[in-house]
Amino acid sequence: MSEKEKKETLEKEMIGIVPIGIPLLAGPGAISTVMLYNSQGNLGSSIIVFISIFATLLITYFLLRNVDKIFNRLGRVGSLAISRIMGLILAAIAIQFLINGVHQLVLEWSVELAGM
Repeated sequence: MSEKEKKETLEKEMIGIVPIGIPLLAGPGAISTVMLYNSQGNLGSSIIVFISIFATLLITYFLLRNVDKIFNRLGRVGSLAISRIMGLILAAIAIQFLINGVHQLVLEWSVELAGM
């Protein structure tokens, strides 16, 4: 491979990372979590939700503002390692949601069967 082809390959790899970050920040999971905690109706949970949103915005702003410095410190290998670790964490969260849903379903079915 020539140097030009190597640079094009790296640029193509980086393009695939950007769309993944958007749903994590403001996707269905984040929206449903905010709706769930705000639907409880008490002021304390609403304040906690808004503080959490504000903290997330500040952290995201700081990270995106300094992404060049962070990437230069981590390097290509470090950033790929972090992206794989984050993928693993995301998979663990998805599996936990699945386990919670199946558990709740089994509990509801057992209550219905016990009531028969």
